[in-house]
Amino acid sequence: MTIQLKTKDYSNWIRKESGLPWLMLPIEVPWKKILNEIENLDSDDWILYRPYSSNGGWSTAVLHGLEKRPYNWEYYAKTEGWTNKNDAPNTFTQTSKKCKFLMQYIEEKLKIKKQERTRIMNLAPGGKINLHHDRLDQNAPLTRDIMKLNTLHLSITNPKDSIFCIPHWGNVPASNGSVFLFNNKWEHTLENKSNQNRYHIIFNGIDLETDFLQEKIVEGWEIFKSKYNTL
Repeated sequence: MTIQLKTKDYSNWIRKESGLPWLMLPIEVPWKKILNEIENLDSDDWILYRPYSSNGGWSTAVLHGLEKRPYNWEYYAKTEGWTNKNDAPNTFTQTSKKCKFLMQYIEEKLKIKKQERTRIMNLAPGGKINLHHDRLDQNAPLTRDIMKLNTLHLSITNPKDSIFCIPHWGNVPASNGSVFLFNNKWEHTLENKSNQNRYHIIFNGIDLETDFLQEKIVEGWEIFKSKYNTL
């Protein structure tokens, strides 16, 4: 039975109450143009990312956030003397200036006006990210209150021989140019078994309540229900 709600309420229920680890959105990204900009970035735009939870094949380029610093502001708070995220100088980075088409697409097509931490994530050929979750307390259980679809992913390249697995659910069905919401509080593991780079753009802290994204979230949910013949 379809829940008859206004788009905003319906979209918020889907994100906050559905409990899904991911939801594909019916958005097609011009991934080839974006890929061209990514491949033309300089080597010093890339930063090794979380080597302690991978085999060293994971790197990132920051588009919005802290210049050359890819982690959450809290990671740097002690050394920088920041007491809250408003102290952190989140801004568009020098790397973002080399991705003019991408940044224009984010603002004009995806209608994203507010950004907090936006990064290109590269899992190199042979790269593997160990099974992990992103709960603040690593020993905390996965509870209903944190099952929220709050992270937007743009899949620029997703080679067929790459894995993005959530145990008991399977692989996120990403492909080149696909878009999905993800809840990183679920345990997940990734591996790139191909000979190509796997590039995803991840948005943390954006406004997901824009008219455009809310409509796409509802459309994605309806497609999910139809595919799995549920609700």
